[in-house]
Amino acid sequence: MALEAFTPLAAPAAASMAPLQRHPSASSSRQGPRMPGGVWASLAVGLTVGVVERQGKSANRQPRSLRAKKKESEAGELVRPTFDFAYWAENVEEVQKNADNRKFKCDVAEVAAVYQEHRSSSFELQQLAKKRNEHAKSMKGKMEPEQRQALIEEGKKIKEEINSLEAKVDELSLRMNALALAVPNLTHPDTPIGEEENATVVRINGEPRTSESAGFQLRDHLELGE
Repeated sequence: MALEAFTPLAAPAAASMAPLQRHPSASSSRQGPRMPGGVWASLAVGLTVGVVERQGKSANRQPRSLRAKKKESEAGELVRPTFDFAYWAENVEEVQKNADNRKFKCDVAEVAAVYQEHRSSSFELQQLAKKRNEHAKSMKGKMEPEQRQALIEEGKKIKEEINSLEAKVDELSLRMNALALAVPNLTHPDTPIGEEENATVVRINGEPRTSESAGFQLRDHLELGE
C-alpha cells in the first residue's frame, strides 16, 4: 500500500485534524487495505503525547543512586560508635583505673581478650580466603576425573571452614562491641578525682550572683523543684 507522509503536529490535543496529504514519492510494494488519514493522525497524536509524558517523567526522575541514598536516610540507619580496641588491649590497667575513677562498671581485661580472639580469627579467615582462591586456580585446565573430584571435595571442605569461621568472627564482633559500650572515654590527666569539692576552678566569667547583689534570697534548683 502507499504510505502517507504527514507534517508535524501543532499540539498534542489536535486529534481532530484533517487527513494528511500523501507524499508523491512515498510508496511501498506491500499490498493491503489503506487506513484513512484521520486514523494516521490519531496514531500520531497518541505517539506525540506519549513521548511528551515520558520525557517529562524522565526529566523529573532522580538517578537511581540518589534514590537509594534517600531511601537509606529515610530508614534511619543507626550510627555505630568506634572504639580504640588496640589501645585498650595494650593499656588494660590504665583504662580500667580510669573506668573505676569514673564509677563505670566494666571489665577491660575481658574486652581485650575478646578483641585478641577476634583479631586472630579474622586473620585466620583471611588466610582461608587466600587458600580458596589458590584452590580455585588449581582446578583450571585439563586433569583426570579422579583428581578433579578430589579437588572438588577439598573445595567443599574449605567453604565449610570459611562459613563456620565467618559466623565465629561475627559473633565475636557483636560481643566485643557490646562489652565496649560500658567502657568510658579517658579523662584528661589533670582532671581532679573525687567529689565536687576537689574540682579546680579554671576561670570565672563575670561576678557571681549572691542574695545581697540580687536583693532577695537565692534558691538552688532543688528548692525551686519543690
